[in-house]
Amino acid sequence: MRKRYLGLALLVAAIGCGGPKSEPSSTEATTSVQRPTDPSATAGWIANAFVGTRVGPLGIVTDQPFFHFQGYQPGGEEKILALPNPLTQTLKLGDTVVEASKVTDLNQAFDPRTWTLTTTFKLGNAAVKIAQISEPDALKEFVEVSNESDTELIVVSRTEGIGIEGVGSDGSAYAVLLSPSDPKVYVQMEELIVGAESTGVSRRVTGAVERTAIAKKGAPAKFARTVRVEAKAKGFAKPKFSIEIDGPKEDQEKVDRLVAYLNMGIPRFGHTGPMGLSSTTYNGHVFWDSDIWMLPAVALMDPARARALAEYRLGTSGQAAKNYQAWVKSQKPTAKGKVGQPKSPANGMKFAWESSVSGKETVPGPSQFQDHITGSVAFGLELANRLGVITSNEFSPVAAGAKAFFQARSEPGPDGLEIKQTMSPDEFHTGDNDLYTNVLAQRFTGDAYKLPKDATSLLTYDGDPLRGYKQAAAVLTIYPLQLEAAERQASVMLERFASKVTENGPAMTDSVHATIAARLGEPDQAYEFWKKGVEPFTDNPLGLFSEKRASEKNYFLTGAGGSLQTVLYGFSGIRVDTKPTSGFGRKPGYVTKLNSGATLTITPSLPKGWKSIKLRNVFWDGKPHEVLVTPTTVTVN
Repeated sequence: MRKRYLGLALLVAAIGCGGPKSEPSSTEATTSVQRPTDPSATAGWIANAFVGTRVGPLGIVTDQPFFHFQGYQPGGEEKILALPNPLTQTLKLGDTVVEASKVTDLNQAFDPRTWTLTTTFKLGNAAVKIAQISEPDALKEFVEVSNESDTELIVVSRTEGIGIEGVGSDGSAYAVLLSPSDPKVYVQMEELIVGAESTGVSRRVTGAVERTAIAKKGAPAKFARTVRVEAKAKGFAKPKFSIEIDGPKEDQEKVDRLVAYLNMGIPRFGHTGPMGLSSTTYNGHVFWDSDIWMLPAVALMDPARARALAEYRLGTSGQAAKNYQAWVKSQKPTAKGKVGQPKSPANGMKFAWESSVSGKETVPGPSQFQDHITGSVAFGLELANRLGVITSNEFSPVAAGAKAFFQARSEPGPDGLEIKQTMSPDEFHTGDNDLYTNVLAQRFTGDAYKLPKDATSLLTYDGDPLRGYKQAAAVLTIYPLQLEAAERQASVMLERFASKVTENGPAMTDSVHATIAARLGEPDQAYEFWKKGVEPFTDNPLGLFSEKRASEKNYFLTGAGGSLQTVLYGFSGIRVDTKPTSGFGRKPGYVTKLNSGATLTITPSLPKGWKSIKLRNVFWDGKPHEVLVTPTTVTVN
């Protein structure tokens, strides 16, 4: 243990001699939008593969924002745990604590290219700059104070934790053990530097360590601290992937933030709830968000993160098998009644709708009967297999488990097999033969299922009144499922269903509409859908994605994943299927056979004002490619 602290002391010495290597440079290019920050605005957020933290409008990590890491209740609902934030700071001008209302020129910006959150402001004649930076195995923080006032500006830094140990005799460094689990997370304090007058040895106070820096007139203060993970995450560096749009600057900025925030929020452990490492909303449990909304985007951007998402599902397939056996033993309950077929295949899997870290079902209400979830999990893993993220040997048992579950869940009917009394992904309706669910069952069993329809098109479920839906449901069979019959009716279905979704529904609905419109060859309509699915949800200075228009809950990784899918699978036109077709009678500009046997095609559909899209380090078959698309050409290197 002592060798670790010696290394910290050497790091401190290096900082004192030449400054920390990872400190943000003032000349570094940035695509961030820097706008005045409302002191009452939602706290900023910064994360890496292991930890996340909230940052207040003054750039200070305070008591209220939490520090979030990968730990779970050992029983019960197996909720994700968040310890009290171990990093806190206080700024004082003389004896007065600095508040946001007392500063001027307050600005906060997130640089998506360097994953850096920077806050600057003035306090009288003092200028303060605070930066938090996400790195593969650490979150770093740098504070600079330049004071031209006769009044002392004091920075009090406090770190709390479980089992504080290793405080150096000179106060130069310490580590705080936050989690007894592996990997271990530490907070490191590095020596105050550059003309600061400090209190000397770090002061230990009731389970905490404090250090104070005093910035006098003409004596700038500068210090750093790090939240470090003991074991590095292999392959979990910042992705080299980027999307470069030759078009409106504001669109480029939107996309850059979506890419950065989505990748920041996915933990190395793969157990990724809708809010990732940004909050304990939904108890950190996993839904179809991971399989249908996040994985298809990150599979092209970063195989390591996609692999982590897939490994969570593969790792909980044993529990899914137990869930299935328990369901069969309890006579196969549905939302209302039992399945009217006694025979059940032996080796099924039933994935939980609200899945805990172990894969157990944790939702007590009717949502547990969203039986599409098993098919959604299998679909996400199928795409991961096709793109080379997981192997066929890894995917096959889940495909077989999904097949057995749907066979047990189905009953014969006059128009094919039926699945009765299931909750639609629309979530406003429980009834018979949900279209999305039945298409997934048909996909993995190979059997013919009833697909509800009327004289005009396919319908969401039996007796669909075409009145209102919480979120996209029937159109999901067009994208992402790519059902040929639905694609032939795509224009009609989009017209029938898109306008009937509740206004305060989740963001990913409009991203599905946008992707479908782009594939139909209607990029300008797609662009309007895309903006509708991004702008109202990110209308805050840092572009943090909220779950709903009328909600400040962020960061909603699901929304970011859906919006990026529109850019990748809609505007850029990437498609993964079993045959070389665009799906809508449009001729692909690029066709390649993947190692999995699937076919990848590219058929661009760029909105007006986008001259080109360049995808750097976009992955398939485990290899990076550079793709340049224009409205009429595709170039792949």
